[in-house]
Amino acid sequence: MRHQASPVDVPMPCSLTRPEYLATVWLFACNRSRDVSKQMGSIQLLLLLVLLLISIYSTTVYMRRRRRSKRALRQFRDSQPIRALGGEERALVERTFHPRACGDDVRRLRGAYVRHGIKGRHGAGEWFDLIDDIEVKLHPGLRTRLGAINDAEVVLAKKQVIVLSLNGYTLADAVEAEQRKEQARVRLASGDLGTLDSGMTAGQAPAADGMAAVSAYDGDGGPAPTRLLGTRHEREQEMQLRQDAASRGSAGAIGIALGLAGVLICATFAQTMPALVAAPALILILGLWRYLAAPNRPLFTRPAQLRHMRGPLSLRAEVNAYEEQNIRSIAIYMGEVKAKYPASWFEHLKSRLPSGTMDLEMDTQGHVVRHGQLSIYQQRQRYPVVHWGRHATLAVLAALVLMVAWWIAAPLGTSVALAWNLVTGPSTVHADTAAGLRRHLPVPGDRLVASGTARCAVAREASARFSERGPAWLADCSRLTWGAAQAPRAIEIPATVRRLQRQAGRLRRNQGDSSPARSALQRALERVRGDHFLAHFPQLTEDAYNLCERRHDRACRRLRSALRMLRIKARRPQSGSDSIVLGRADTQLLAELIEAALAPVYGDSLREALTLAPETRARAVQLQLAEPADPLPAAKIIAWLDEHPGKALHALAQRMDERDFQIHAIVAAVDTEDGLMRVRLLPRGQVPTPWPDAVAPFMVIVLALLVLWQSWRARRLYVASRTRRRDVARWLPGVLR
Repeated sequence: MRHQASPVDVPMPCSLTRPEYLATVWLFACNRSRDVSKQMGSIQLLLLLVLLLISIYSTTVYMRRRRRSKRALRQFRDSQPIRALGGEERALVERTFHPRACGDDVRRLRGAYVRHGIKGRHGAGEWFDLIDDIEVKLHPGLRTRLGAINDAEVVLAKKQVIVLSLNGYTLADAVEAEQRKEQARVRLASGDLGTLDSGMTAGQAPAADGMAAVSAYDGDGGPAPTRLLGTRHEREQEMQLRQDAASRGSAGAIGIALGLAGVLICATFAQTMPALVAAPALILILGLWRYLAAPNRPLFTRPAQLRHMRGPLSLRAEVNAYEEQNIRSIAIYMGEVKAKYPASWFEHLKSRLPSGTMDLEMDTQGHVVRHGQLSIYQQRQRYPVVHWGRHATLAVLAALVLMVAWWIAAPLGTSVALAWNLVTGPSTVHADTAAGLRRHLPVPGDRLVASGTARCAVAREASARFSERGPAWLADCSRLTWGAAQAPRAIEIPATVRRLQRQAGRLRRNQGDSSPARSALQRALERVRGDHFLAHFPQLTEDAYNLCERRHDRACRRLRSALRMLRIKARRPQSGSDSIVLGRADTQLLAELIEAALAPVYGDSLREALTLAPETRARAVQLQLAEPADPLPAAKIIAWLDEHPGKALHALAQRMDERDFQIHAIVAAVDTEDGLMRVRLLPRGQVPTPWPDAVAPFMVIVLALLVLWQSWRARRLYVASRTRRRDVARWLPGVLR
């Protein structure tokens, strides 16, 4: 016991220094997460194994493709050239792909196109374009001409081939088209567009999939020019209508979730520094303001400069490379300027082209806000955008914070009751008997003042602690059973256990000399008295093996190993003596090993003697401190067993069964399951505060309501957004006609 003078006392915590406080917080978090870590360990191992197998497979496929590509390139180098590389073509290759060594002959390459590579960190990776399994260097402008089977003219480089033309579209055409697009983008941004011809006929323009390029022509048979008619600044109201984002306010939702998580963690683990809650509380307030104000006051936006343009519209095919795929899409161009239409407009406009010369208003990035009579401002004013994404974001993030709050506040029922009692004001419960405590049923948070006579519990085997002095886990007076009937005093100890205990006592009393050899006179006296070690060694070995026959704990394993070594030593011929010579350290160690193996037997005997009868459970009360007191030291048990053989366990059982106690503590939890009332107590110095004990359970309730409310709002508004999309789809054709 911790205090030998007073029978039972609640250990009071000493004041913690800063390092000790941090260590306490760390141990609390580790103990909470230990069970979860054990459960998640196998899942994590399985996921790592799956990822490893996927990585090995991807790397194997990648290396196989690379080897096949290099082998195909070596074979292609032996093919016959079709013509020589011209000087202008060589200069164009050097300007486009940077100076590199390339051959003088142009060869023809025909085959299917494949793109492959290996993905790296953060989405990056190394990707390769292959035609007929040969790695090629492909200009982005040539991707619009890719087909199922491709006919290309290439020139050999060091490790790959460079494509000069693809399906009749040359590298010079692709570079020129790219330059025209860049020039149009620069002029659109600067507002100095003037008149810019498309620079190509309809037959030269890259065709969309399955259709010819569509454009408009003037009266002379040439392509109609694209003109800039004017520039204006967008009005504030127009700017707010133009900002279209169903998830607007998600930044505020993230701020709210971070603020709630910060308040929860700081209030739970920073009890002595409530000022730390100010920072997450400020984040919570800013996130709430941003969440509410985002639909009407978008951040980082200002009125745009709009360009009024007139010209023909055309459809062009675009190919965007993504990992191992080339994603083909259709885009609308006005001359060389890509017109970025809202998604709700695109399908209706694509089916109506060609539409002749058209007036557009677009910003400097090419986003169209007006197409003839169709205005994005009119559409948004008539059918406002439904912002449902922020509700979904807040619901998901609040659910994640709810999991953390549930983990901190578990068990939820006890935590809520404790928090509510702290808020409303706890009461004091006085009890002199277990029946009186049952009548005045306390609730978590109450102060308990109790005194009487109770029984100490036998410590669990899971809390066993072994040291050089032996086991120390037989009695645990931090768990008291109060008001139960007296347990029977008969404790039966097997003869094997008694013999082993006597052997351990003999070894402790006669620990041998520090020198390895003993005097001949001492050995002769031992043989005459018959108390030398070898005389009892066979019986000790038999008893030890019988004791540990069905046990595989650490104490039995060590004892069996020690006896096995002594048996080998006993078989050696002894000069003038028939005893095993043991030093002081060996004798002490053997005694400790025997006592460590006997400790579970003593514990089982005490537990059986102190077990409550079923009819007494309805009257008993079990009091348990938050932090278990130190159990009875092993040295005290060993001394009793040596001084009172055969009666020590009876004395220990009576000592554990008649402990006077006086408790002034805080009720942490009350459980009346199975008719046995269990009261978990906190020392009076550890008074619960509203920070860790009230914030977490109440936040569980608040977060649960928040998740349900935001989920309902997100679903309701998402349905409204689908209805709005159908309304806009019905409205658009009428305006376009």
